Amino acid sequence: MNEKTILVTITKEIEVNILDEMLTDEYLKEFSPYMFPVDSIEELFEHAAQYVARFDQSFVEGIGNVGYTELLEDIETEML
Repeated sequence: MNEKTILVTITKEIEVNILDEMLTDEYLKEFSPYMFPVDSIEELFEHAAQYVARFDQSFVEGIGNVGYTELLEDIETEML
């Protein structure tokens, strides 16, 4: 049996939709201490996009169902 180490880099461009009622300062204050620390609406979108990219599902814990469209996926490999 042979073994090789390979670096795999996956880049995704994702469009994410979050319900308007979750895009408030009040919601961020409730979300940050218990789920994931975010300081802005932009960081909430980044968190949702990372979750979608990692798990390929529309349910994001603490946010609920988000709409998303994967616009691009690029995969590169490199032998180490």
